[in-house]
Amino acid sequence: MEESKLISLAKQGDQQALELLYRATVDSLYKFILYKVGHRELSEDICQESYLRAFKNIGNFQGKSSFKTYVYTIAKNQIIDHYKSK
Repeated sequence: MEESKLISLAKQGDQQALELLYRATVDSLYKFILYKVGHRELSEDICQESYLRAFKNIGNFQGKSSFKTYVYTIAKNQIIDHYKSK
């Protein structure tokens, strides 16, 4: 299914659409986070929190970028916040 259609369905609360968006991006996002932080447990936490935030705010997603870019940006900001708090 086309990403824009999945986003539209996700905005309407379709759990299957959210799952498909998650499955399409989770492996690469986790690897990105692990590369940046170097700790497996922390990477899992940041990855999980990134998806929670992305899905909670999916209604604000304007589609100017891909969903992957959207969730990567959230993760990147989470990583920055983690290092700021140290």
